[in-house]
Amino acid sequence: MNNLRPFTWFIITKFRDADGFDSIMRTIRSSLTEYMGKSKIAEYISLMLMELVINAENTNIRKEAKVMYRGTVDPNTVMYDPNMRKKVISELERKHELVFLSWKLGGGSTSIGTQGKLQITLYNKDEQSEMVRESINDKKNADLKKKSLIDFYRQIPEGTKIPVSACTIYHT
Repeated sequence: MNNLRPFTWFIITKFRDADGFDSIMRTIRSSLTEYMGKSKIAEYISLMLMELVINAENTNIRKEAKVMYRGTVDPNTVMYDPNMRKKVISELERKHELVFLSWKLGGGSTSIGTQGKLQITLYNKDEQSEMVRESINDKKNADLKKKSLIDFYRQIPEGTKIPVSACTIYHT
């Protein structure tokens, strides 16, 4: 309880002898309990997101290392050599081949029940991720009234893999 803001402590001490104080405390406890539950989700999402970002960044570095060193140096060596890694990262920045992260809170104005929805998208300029992202957007905009959800998923080619560089995390 030491993490409460000073103003909250002021309210608690100011109204501790007032009628309904027990109700105020129950509300505060309930809110704290709900917050603590949600903080675990946020912590998990942030850890998962960091892993995905690091993986995508390392994939970019290995790919650029193959191009820069034309097979003369093992791309994994570049990962552990600070000077080589710095050169590769500088080249990626120069080419604007970076890992991008976007996020969106809530749904659109026509989306009922999506006010608390969080959408996080991680991508890079990889051709395959651009293709996958366009495919995902096409599928999101598909008219599902004309076919069932099972038919919709059957249209996705079997064995299609979505690269880390084009993944989206949803949480409601």
